[in-house]
Amino acid sequence: MTVIAQNPTKTATIAKAAAMAAVALSVALVLAKSWVWMEGGSAALLASLVDSVIDALISATNYMAIRYAHKPADHDHRFGHGKAEGIAALAQSAFIAGSCVFVLLEAVRLLQAPEAVGSVDMGIWVLVAASLATIALTRYQAYAAKASHSLAVEADAAHYNGDVVVNLGVIASLLAGKYVGWMWIDPVVALLVACWLLYSARLIGTKAVNMLLDRELDDDTRSKIFSVISNTKGVEGLHDLRTRRSGHRIMMSFDIEVEASLSMLAAHDIAHNVEKNLLAVYPNAEVMIHIDPKGGDITDSRHQQLHDFHVR
Repeated sequence: MTVIAQNPTKTATIAKAAAMAAVALSVALVLAKSWVWMEGGSAALLASLVDSVIDALISATNYMAIRYAHKPADHDHRFGHGKAEGIAALAQSAFIAGSCVFVLLEAVRLLQAPEAVGSVDMGIWVLVAASLATIALTRYQAYAAKASHSLAVEADAAHYNGDVVVNLGVIASLLAGKYVGWMWIDPVVALLVACWLLYSARLIGTKAVNMLLDRELDDDTRSKIFSVISNTKGVEGLHDLRTRRSGHRIMMSFDIEVEASLSMLAAHDIAHNVEKNLLAVYPNAEVMIHIDPKGGDITDSRHQQLHDFHVR
């Protein structure tokens, strides 16, 4: 028995709106930071500019991935298209890591021969404005990620949260260079920004790989699912619970045990109640239930595959 996620149109709209907002902001920041960097030549600002270029590409990719991932299941993709988000996130992770090489090379060059930075005041004002706009965007992304359960939006939000820290670091380096004369701090901040980007790439890449390899959901979520199922009236037992994420959707399958004397209709009603209870907690879920008589059936292929951890 299967129930598809509720309100898919609403969640898709929220996710796409968050992606479009990110695209608009990142493009604006690329233009502003490019202008200031060409005027001043700061390596730290260059790192922030590269970060914004990455943001723009990632956000544009996310938007396309979200559009595709929310397409309904079709003849060739009967489980839906949700893993497109995982593929996009993995590509983004690789692109971020590759872009860091450019920043690292420029930072090393300036460490060997530090240069004075120009247009400091202009750069600071641009970065302050960028930070405020980014904070507003991340608040909306946090709402959208929670409402849509989208990995692409979640990954984008994590990266933009880091951008605020990056901008503050660049502002500090510009001030130190102007008022203290520490020209070396500019390439040092650029190196730190590059390390931050690499860390972000690792986090995004890990989540993408977990989705693509059908990694189980975290233990807390699985325990909550197990509790919802086992507390449904008429459920006498539960085994072979399997979970995974596909884009904005949670996929779960399991066997429930009911009294052997029940009619097929009565057993069906119990399974239907289990589905309703799960969808009340996880509206973007697809639930697949197999009904067994009390005592369990340990001869099916799924149970044999999960022989050492079939209870939960």
